[in-house]
Amino acid sequence: MKLVELTRQAEDGTPEVMAAVGPLDDGAGETYAARLGQLIRQRECGWLSVRITPVASTSGAAADPPADPDTLLTTVLERGIGAEGQHDLPE
Repeated sequence: MKLVELTRQAEDGTPEVMAAVGPLDDGAGETYAARLGQLIRQRECGWLSVRITPVASTSGAAADPPADPDTLLTTVLERGIGAEGQHDLPE
């Protein structure tokens, strides 16, 4: 199982998770992450990155992604979450 995370660098240099999708089956997670990474490069959102984290599902069931990679990235960018140093989340 894989958890796909859309991240940006926090002020202290650690990755800050902006969105997470999963747990997905290994293949689905790899495919989702690859497409999300491709979209980040196409949209020149260099402050964002994708990471894949292995996870265990207590039920053994994988989730369906809540949105396709394009919709997820668009939603994050439209909310202003992805902009360097800026977001609309409460402190």
